[in-house]
Amino acid sequence: MSASVVNREVQPAPARGVVPAVIPASVGLAWTGLLLAELLGAPMSHDALADGPLPLVAALGIFGVAWVAMVVAMMLPSAYPVVRAFAAGAGHLSDRAARLTPFLAGYVAVWTLFGFALFVGDLGLHTMLDGSPAPGAVHASVISDALIVAGAFQLTERKRRCLSRCRRAPEPHGSQRALRLGLGHGLDCLGSGWALMLVVFALGSPEVLWMALFAGVMVYEKAGRHSVAVARLAGVVLLAASVVVALS
Repeated sequence: MSASVVNREVQPAPARGVVPAVIPASVGLAWTGLLLAELLGAPMSHDALADGPLPLVAALGIFGVAWVAMVVAMMLPSAYPVVRAFAAGAGHLSDRAARLTPFLAGYVAVWTLFGFALFVGDLGLHTMLDGSPAPGAVHASVISDALIVAGAFQLTERKRRCLSRCRRAPEPHGSQRALRLGLGHGLDCLGSGWALMLVVFALGSPEVLWMALFAGVMVYEKAGRHSVAVARLAGVVLLAASVVVALS
């Protein structure tokens, strides 16, 4: 990051009403949509789409909508302190919207591309494992491996450094640079949270309870006082869960 872009640690809310109401409303709408999709049994999981009868383009489209909803539901709450700090310097609502829209577009774009990369990789995995005599055991093995990777990463120094960068709000320098700052902040947070989202992806169906649990961990990691300790505790829990899944 260039020297002209100054990062600042996220501070408590400077004032009420700094963040436009459309952002928390979008989070609520995303959670509502995901819950309704789960209750209705909509085929949104990567397993259902990869093995289903839909053409690839349609499967990618449905997955994209579901993944973006997951990003909005899970990642925007964890990014809220940074979003609030980023918007605080603008006076009028229109100025805040002009600053936040490209910033959030960049942030969501990073996580969306990550999701599509996971989906494409999963399609390749399904191709290799088609006709497996024990698909349930293969799926459990994938989940166990994802839990091991995520748990181990949570305990690394790299996780701590990425989390530290993700907790800092980039200093705005006009709305014309907000997209680039959003992309940069998205990459910082991807470096911190990719492993947790990998587990969410590996679980297959978008179960709202699991998503809420992982979202809660990521929110505390980015806003809580003992974020590093909680990240490491989550790592230990994930490693223990990998053993349980492997033995089940």
